[in-house]
Amino acid sequence: FSDELFYRLNANTLKILPLMARREDIPILLNYYMEQSANAHNTQQKRFSNEALTVLSSYSWPGDVTQLKNFVDWTLTLNLASKSADATLITIDDLPKDIVNGTNDGECNEIRFISKFSELSIKDAREEFERQYLMEQLKRFSGNISQTSKFVGMERSALHRKLKSLNITDSKIYKLEDEN
Repeated sequence: FSDELFYRLNANTLKILPLMARREDIPILLNYYMEQSANAHNTQQKRFSNEALTVLSSYSWPGDVTQLKNFVDWTLTLNLASKSADATLITIDDLPKDIVNGTNDGECNEIRFISKFSELSIKDAREEFERQYLMEQLKRFSGNISQTSKFVGMERSALHRKLKSLNITDSKIYKLEDEN
């Protein structure tokens, strides 16, 4: 460009922030492009699960809106949602590894954790958490109740009662020992 032409064209400058700086727009754009792409390809529109939307919103999208649009086209072309029980739902497990890996692993695990418990009452969520926590600790100590009770800070008898109330049976504990 010559300087004169540049200054004539540069009279009205629009600054558009990259998609990374507008994360709240990502779900809206995903749904918009999904509708547009489904109409263009004459195919059924897919929808993203809440956890998939959260992962996609936390991805950096280095190719900006163009990459996002191409991603939506790709999901329709490859029929990603066919893995899930609902053929129109795209879950976190259906997303490409580079997008999931581009999201902070801790954040991704947190998304899975929250989505798993979000539909439960607090009583059921606490019970499920305790069940998973105690199973992990039992696995960690090869099913040894004494070591597990010391680590979790419970009396052995209280741990036995808790395991019974959570339906964690001896056979499940012995199975943990076999895995290690």
